[in-house]
Amino acid sequence: MTVDTVVTSNSNYKLMEKSVTAKELQTKLSKADLLPTFTVGMAGTQLGSFNNTFNSRVVPVAMGTLTIPISDWWGAGRQKVKQKKLDVAIAKNNLDDVKDKLQLAIMQSWYNVTNAYEQIHFAEINNQQATENLEVNTDNYAAGLSGLTELLDAQRIQQQAASSLVNAYANFKNKEVLYLYRTDSLEEN
Repeated sequence: MTVDTVVTSNSNYKLMEKSVTAKELQTKLSKADLLPTFTVGMAGTQLGSFNNTFNSRVVPVAMGTLTIPISDWWGAGRQKVKQKKLDVAIAKNNLDDVKDKLQLAIMQSWYNVTNAYEQIHFAEINNQQATENLEVNTDNYAAGLSGLTELLDAQRIQQQAASSLVNAYANFKNKEVLYLYRTDSLEEN
């Protein structure tokens, strides 16, 4: 899956696309206000009595109205259409801006995830070396070849390495969650 595919399926991007569509529809509505309108109406009325004692007649009525907004063609109506077109251009620029920012955020999150994964690997190696060093210092202390200070120092280094490993895993999970959030892949439990 490419970054463009992920961005275009992102809910924030889709929301901005809907905003552009809404602005385009508002522009069409503004243009429609400048068009002439023709209205036709018809009605019929029956004159007479219910029991037909008088001659009954149907009287049809028809009417029509034509409205041409001539003054709006170069006045406030035209200015309104121009403003709506500018709003569409602004919405499209905002969409492009959101797309660029989402692409950048997704790429940055991906690099952060891969970097955090590498940090786990380094922390595991460091923890393994610190554990081996502690074992050597424990054996040396038991054999009387090194003092208590060296043993305690090795324990401190091993505890720091273990703590760094836990922090590396936690950092990786944080970066992974941020990446999943930015790609809209985060599942709610």
